Amino acid sequence: MSPTIDRPFLDDMVIPLGKTSHISGTGVPGHTMRVDVASQSVQAQVADDGSWTVRLAPVFDDPGPCSLIVTDDVAGEECSIHDVRFGQVYLLGGQSNIEYRMRDDDGYEDALACMPQPWAVTYTVPQIDYVDSDGAAHPADQAEGTWEPLTAETLGDVSAVGYHALQRLHQEHPDTVFAIVDCFKGGTSATCWVPREKLDDQRLREAYVEPFDVAIAGKSEEDFNREERIYDESVERHNTELSSFQEAHPECSVSEAKDVVGHTPWPPPARPTSPFRPCGLYETMFGTVSALAFTAVVWYQGEDDTGHSNLYRILLERLISSWREALGDAALTFYVIQLPGYADGIDDSWAEVREAQLRVCEGDPHAFLVSIADTGEEHNIHPTSKKVAGTRLGTILGDELEHGTPVVSDVHDRGRDVIIDIRDSEGILAGETSTNAKGRGADGVWKPISILTETSSPQLVIERGVDCSAIRYGYENYPRLSIYDESGMPLAPFSLVRTQGEWKLE
Repeated sequence: MSPTIDRPFLDDMVIPLGKTSHISGTGVPGHTMRVDVASQSVQAQVADDGSWTVRLAPVFDDPGPCSLIVTDDVAGEECSIHDVRFGQVYLLGGQSNIEYRMRDDDGYEDALACMPQPWAVTYTVPQIDYVDSDGAAHPADQAEGTWEPLTAETLGDVSAVGYHALQRLHQEHPDTVFAIVDCFKGGTSATCWVPREKLDDQRLREAYVEPFDVAIAGKSEEDFNREERIYDESVERHNTELSSFQEAHPECSVSEAKDVVGHTPWPPPARPTSPFRPCGLYETMFGTVSALAFTAVVWYQGEDDTGHSNLYRILLERLISSWREALGDAALTFYVIQLPGYADGIDDSWAEVREAQLRVCEGDPHAFLVSIADTGEEHNIHPTSKKVAGTRLGTILGDELEHGTPVVSDVHDRGRDVIIDIRDSEGILAGETSTNAKGRGADGVWKPISILTETSSPQLVIERGVDCSAIRYGYENYPRLSIYDESGMPLAPFSLVRTQGEWKLE
């Protein structure tokens, strides 16, 4: 039995600089495997089940390329992978807005026209819905994942947010090797991306697990197929109506067209093999790259969980902890992209998810918020331009200070005024006033208030703010933000409440 190297350890792969990493494979039980790469030589004995794993020490200053050679020291046989590099490797996870492909982005043609020589590498995780009892993956037409240099030929398949982030990173650090690993699927709840034990909270079970179990209970394969056929027909009707409207009204944007025609029917009917089942993609997608090491994780998701926005904080916290556990990196950095604006969410559900994303990052020293709440399309859940979102992400990823969007750090009274201190602001905050803020008076009614920006420090002033029992800025599904720092980063929306004389995030 010749030695082998497991997927996803393949040609052109990138290993993160400064991180401990592992390489695994198979061989003859009891034999010693030697792995040589980047001036390291590490050995491991093959276990009884034929598997072996070695731990590679961090590499700090040798980007490569080089070969990684595995030798069976007993049999003298070897295998290898080539063009291995060391750089910055980001795992991109979430649903449709991070999945949104570059070929569909408004800036695709411009990006295609000026593609330079390959300067980044991408790996796309196959979107496997389920694995049957025989071990076969479905859908069967999913290509196996490979590491691909970013070229004009591969650009269209890359996450648009990921591409724009990579472009920004490359501009700022042209000598660094960058890679993104795309692990996402549109329409998914965060519950699809966590292990079963992370849904043991009663509230999560009642909101997600039990409704799914009820939806599939007692149904035959014929029942599932009939429900899916009816759903597919409704989607086809919607798409036909949307296309007809756009042909008749070419001046209308997708957002405006959907405001008239309506949105794509969602969600599809449940079935045991659905990719949208709780915990499914944690195993079939994330599990296939959990042996890799990463510089950081970028998480852009939450749209599908706005129906249970009150539970998103605990859900996101559990997702982050489960991924860190699986990746063996307790301090792994997460960059959480805050939802963009979208007017058609129920009540304040999108604002509530943004608040949950903010709170998670505030409570985790290794999680940072990337707010894009000032972007988005009013009635289109999939904005067609990702340049602002991706460029902003790339700017924050490349910031050696390791911080995210400007956020509220402290709130206190000064006489009759309320002073709001801002953290992670580059220079003074731009603008003189903001009217996209509301205060709740003693009568419980929300009224517009003005926020003044201090010219000498990153502070906000709300005159006579002590008359308010709560203060909100940008706290709506489709906000109009007006406060930015000098680098163009928006102040993240916030909701404050006065409790026993002290201000706190709500």
